[in-house]
Amino acid sequence: MLTILKFPLGREFKKGALLIVLIALLIVIMAFTIWQSSKNLLEKKRNQNNSETILNQQDILEDKGDKEQVLPSPQIFSSSPATSPALGSSPMSVVTPQDGNAISIYTATKQNFLPIFSVSLANSTSSIPSEVNIEYGSNTGDWLGMGIKIVIPSGWEITAGTQLGQDLKIGEGVISAKLVGELSSSRFVVYNQINTEGHKAKWLFKFDNETYGERVFFADGDKNQGHLLFLDGAVGIPLSSPVSGRLTIFSSIITNPSLSGIFEWKIQYLFADGILESKKEVAIR
Repeated sequence: MLTILKFPLGREFKKGALLIVLIALLIVIMAFTIWQSSKNLLEKKRNQNNSETILNQQDILEDKGDKEQVLPSPQIFSSSPATSPALGSSPMSVVTPQDGNAISIYTATKQNFLPIFSVSLANSTSSIPSEVNIEYGSNTGDWLGMGIKIVIPSGWEITAGTQLGQDLKIGEGVISAKLVGELSSSRFVVYNQINTEGHKAKWLFKFDNETYGERVFFADGDKNQGHLLFLDGAVGIPLSSPVSGRLTIFSSIITNPSLSGIFEWKIQYLFADGILESKKEVAIR
């Protein structure tokens, strides 16, 4: 027969056991705390790495976007309107004639806008340099102040920007319109830029009124095919009628055709729902 020995549990034994339990519990708590801290640290590091990756990707996309926004060299193209996007497009405008087509992001509606356009020469004799005066605008309707092209027919020659001095004064003019319901006007001076950005010429318009800021026109073409002047319309100003402007191109950079006859100049305003074009005949004797 087996005899089961029973040992009485003394007070000291109970205290020792309780101490062991408390120590074990403390070890478990410390281990859990260390594990949780390590987990949080790893999670924070992972989030930091993800943030850096996202920022790097954004930098790459921004660099790519900057490169894609460079305007290609335009060519002379027909005056037929390009396909217009739906109304309510984002209020941005970039006029980029390329490969014979007008690729444009439009900005406003042409409703009620009746374009004004006239061209006159200081001297209409063939083969001589002559100052050219261009008037433009509208007595009705609104316009965002960008998306404009002037088509000069064959025969006229425009001096390339690289053949002229930097900031040489090549023209001047004035513009008047309603800005936020208030009549506003400003004179401007046109300066040649040697860095033509791949175009035949780059003209910088500087306005007296800071509201209008600075504007850039590019010129491309030749006397055999004609020239295209177009506004770099990355930033526009909301203009309300009456809008009127006059641009004088100095004779130092433009020469009349060598043959006499009637020549047709054009101006084109770009809107959300198409293009408004106006024509003017100019006689050379």
